[in-house]
Amino acid sequence: VDQEVAAQLRRLGKKIHLVVNKAEGLSIGDVMTEFAALGFSAINVISATHAQGIPQLLEDVFAALPDWEMPEAEAIDGRIRVAVVGKPNVGKSTLVNRILGEERVVVMDMPGTTRDSIHIPFEHHGQLYTLIDTAGIRRKKSVSDAVEKFSIIKTLQAVDEAHVVVLLIDAHEGVSDQDLHLLGYVVDAGRALVVAIN
Repeated sequence: VDQEVAAQLRRLGKKIHLVVNKAEGLSIGDVMTEFAALGFSAINVISATHAQGIPQLLEDVFAALPDWEMPEAEAIDGRIRVAVVGKPNVGKSTLVNRILGEERVVVMDMPGTTRDSIHIPFEHHGQLYTLIDTAGIRRKKSVSDAVEKFSIIKTLQAVDEAHVVVLLIDAHEGVSDQDLHLLGYVVDAGRALVVAIN
């Protein structure tokens, strides 16, 4: 199966970086010799579980990336859009206020204070940004109110509009199903992601 996938990838004419995992306790030279048969020159041998070879992998992969520039079509106003998402009452609005250095959005202990996505322009070190404070997303079975359904739609739209998404997670509660659903949506949308533990 690996050989079939490798053959299909080679036909794409793209840069291919082969990563061989679970190599703990094995000779790197022997592993590289075996997998060289797949025909890729860029090979990294790692153990993800034991964090072996990860720094070199990151260095090699990032070195192969071209310098990124924001596409003109996406940078309509020249601002980088940063959406802050997470469950209700995880501290999204508080985080936005701290980043801005002023109390721009309403903060309350009661979940559901933010109902719509709020776009706030600001500047940092000469770069223009738009911070997007979003409504918290609860489990589907907990959502019955039409206004809350609208809030969820607006939050997912904010992810689609953003260049970068900050997923805020509650340190006391750990990673929840809602966090994982949001994470999956962000990854599927192809947005840059920052996971923040509050």
